[in-house]
Amino acid sequence: AAARGTVGRAQELRYDDAARTATYATDAHVSGPEGDLSAAKIALVLAAESRALARIEGDGDVVARVAARDARGVRLVYHADDERYVMTGTPVR
Repeated sequence: AAARGTVGRAQELRYDDAARTATYATDAHVSGPEGDLSAAKIALVLAAESRALARIEGDGDVVARVAARDARGVRLVYHADDERYVMTGTPVR
């Protein structure tokens, strides 16, 4: 199978080279092998030593679709090294 990249879109995109972070803001949506994520703001953080994804951070009205499951909360952090998803909010659904 061909490698599939991550596609993001929003009203605003900022890249901070020093922090190795691309931030999608205002109606952000990111889709890739890790899942489908919508939120007010989404940050893609690259590993310090490579162009590989280190983590994804979604903030504000987060909706995540991963492996045919939907989750909703206030904040989601995906850790690429161990493929771990941590969602917080009151409540997480």
